[in-house]
Parts: sequence; structure tokens; C-alpha cells
Amino acid sequence: MNYDYGGAVFVGFEKQPKGQITALDGESGRILWKYQTDAQMLAGLVPTKSGLLFAGDVRGDLFAFDAKSGTVLNRIDVNGALNNGLISYAVDGTQYVAAAVGGITLNPAGVGGALKVSIYGLNAANPPKVVTAERLPPQSTGAAANAERYFLVCGACHGDHGQGRTYPSLVNHPELADPDALGQFLATVPPPMPHLFPGPLDRDDLRMIADYMRIITGGPTPQWEKIYSVLSSPRCLNCHTMTDFPRQTDLRYAHIYGVKRGSDDKGVPTLRCTSCHESINNSVTGIPGGPGWHAAPLSMAWESAPRVELSSSALCAAFKDKAKNGNRDLATLEHHVSTDPFVLWAWSPGSRPNGNGRLTPPVSHEEFVQTFKEWEADGAPCPMQ
Repeated sequence: MNYDYGGAVFVGFEKQPKGQITALDGESGRILWKYQTDAQMLAGLVPTKSGLLFAGDVRGDLFAFDAKSGTVLNRIDVNGALNNGLISYAVDGTQYVAAAVGGITLNPAGVGGALKVSIYGLNAANPPKVVTAERLPPQSTGAAANAERYFLVCGACHGDHGQGRTYPSLVNHPELADPDALGQFLATVPPPMPHLFPGPLDRDDLRMIADYMRIITGGPTPQWEKIYSVLSSPRCLNCHTMTDFPRQTDLRYAHIYGVKRGSDDKGVPTLRCTSCHESINNSVTGIPGGPGWHAAPLSMAWESAPRVELSSSALCAAFKDKAKNGNRDLATLEHHVSTDPFVLWAWSPGSRPNGNGRLTPPVSHEEFVQTFKEWEADGAPCPMQ
């Protein structure tokens, strides 16, 4: 099978690709010698005045040839694929060769290795000084930084949204949204997948990529998961119905007495919500209350069917849609969930007539608001459908 890599190059992976160097006489075009390797040779060839020829393959072999005969004078394992350039230079009469090693690439041999530059000296008395360069920080923050890291590491082969490209789709692998599982997979996956961890990727990279994987695999983001647990609780859903009546109790039964929402969501003229629901909870009757008690408009329904909450992804999309949330942007939504009396009532719903307390959302209001702010700061990502 051939795979489209980048839209122009087609690579078949039924067999592991090999590499070859062919030396030609520049004047006659006659072939002088050939050398075949067991892996691709992507690094540029470097001939030198001293008669040496340096080359490298993606399995991490750095070769020094006799340029005239093709004899291998030395073969060094640099512990990482040679995907990039080789440079030969001299200092005080001593010749060195520098190799760009490792990195992330479409590498059938699977030896990506840590990013580094390895320098080798020919007959050098002292080894060169080793300098470590700091990795450039992400250009974005929050969810955008997670996406940026995924695009850099995974997107070229698996698609920017995990839809598949040269290699298969990732959207059906939610297990990879766990950093530990992702690390175990990357540490053990066979070729042609490059060996990325441990090596080019560290624990922070795993966390960032796993967070983005939660989105592309349909799993909720950590912040949204907590928000969804509140919005899908009975305290919210009993009023955010798709029916012409609200619901009640933790089991979400239809409201007793045939109560209807009415044209203004505050009841029909003969049975207004405020006929029973006062501005505060009634400790004697057990009837809950709040200022201007009413149902949420039908446009704000959070049900996919009567008594069935919307999926996480669908509710997230509806929650952010101005046409379905009362024309609120994220900042206004934050203010709403922080201060609205009906939102606050969900954490103080009072007791039933039998004295038993009503179920409250699974997290405190303080944690809910803080989580909302974190979700908003990360760009308010929603799970994919």
C-alpha cells in the first residue's frame, strides 16, 4: 500500500526502505563504486579535501569512507537517526565532523533519538566542549500550546485532528489521552513509528499531547468534564428541558399538577411558577424557591430526548452558542455562573417535604467557577463529536 505523505511523495511500507551511495567519475560519468545500507540515507554526503567521505543513515550509523575506493574506514553508532546535515571542519589542523542527530521524522527504522549535535574528531587530543541548548518554549499557552505540540510531533503523519494521513487515524484511541498510557505506547511501538519517548519527548510533552488527544478522541477536556458534571445534574437539567414542562426531583419526573412552562417560561396564566415557588426555599413546605422562579427557555434545552441529557460534546457546543445561551459570550457566561441566583440555588436547593436534602452538583460552586475560568483561559475547548 502507498501512503500520501504531504500530498506529493508516496511511500510504500511493505518493506523497510534501504539506502545507497553511488560514486561517479565526474568527467566520464562512470560508476566508481556503490555502497548499500540497510536503512534510508537522508543526511547529505560530505566529501573532504583529505579524501574522506562522510555519510549517515536513519538507523544512526555515521560512516567515514575512503572517497576513492568506497572502503568503510569507520562506522560509528551515534544513538539516533541522522535525518539532517553533516558538517566537516578543521580547527588548528584537526579535522572534525558534526552530525545533527535525532528528532522527530517519518523514520521507518524507529530510532528518532534525542535531539543533539554529536561532534567527532579525527586524531584530536582533547574532546570538544559539550554545550546544551535549551528547548524553545511553546509559542502559545493553554489548549493552544497543547495543539501546537501535537501538530509538531504527530500531525504530519496522523493529521492535524487525528483524522489520519500517512498513518492511521487516532480518533478511536481514547486510551492515548492518558499521559502514562501514551508514554508506554511511544516507548514500545515498533517501526515504522519512530522511538519518541523517552528521547525527543519528555513528561511535559506527554501531558500536552494527551490533553489534545482528549479533544480529538471525543473525550472531554479535564475542565469541561467537571463543568459537564454540573450542567448535567438534576439541579440544572430539571429546568433546561426540551418539553413544554419542567421536571422535578433527582429522578427528573415531570412536574406534578400538569405544570406548563407558558409563553414566558414562568407558567401559564392560571398557574404561574410564583404561585408556589417563593423567592427563597420554604423550610415548612419543602418547596424550593428563588427570585423570579422560572424555567429555562426552550432555546436553552440541554436534552437530546425527553429526560435524556445532551452528550458532552453537544452540550458544550450549545453552552457556547450565543443563539442557545441567551446571547452570552464567555465572559458573560463566567459572570452568569458566578452570580446568577438560579445557578447559586443549585448548591442550596433546600430540603424535600420529608426533610431529606436535595442532591447538589458533584463539585462545590467555588470549584465550579474556578474550573470554568481555567477552561475559559484555555480557549474553552469542546470534545469533538
